[in-house]
Amino acid sequence: MSGKTDKPDIPGALIAPLPKDMTNPETLLTTKEATAYLGWSKSRLPGYRQQARENDTPPKVRYLTLPDGRIRYRLGDLWDVKAIENKGTQL
Repeated sequence: MSGKTDKPDIPGALIAPLPKDMTNPETLLTTKEATAYLGWSKSRLPGYRQQARENDTPPKVRYLTLPDGRIRYRLGDLWDVKAIENKGTQL
């Protein structure tokens, strides 16, 4: 942490309040919440979505598009991503 702020010293890192029920794998997170939970830069998840669209491949991190066009990530899918990262495998 740096001097006067509570922000991590990670470029692009987001500080976002997370939903209270972080024990339910069906909990839906916004992109901002998901990147904060994963500790990733704010552009990584949108970049993965764009890459999947451009290459016509499955996304590296699964997501849902709601009827109104908003993007959400299932907490259970993010747990899987964290498990892969903890094994030292890159997505």
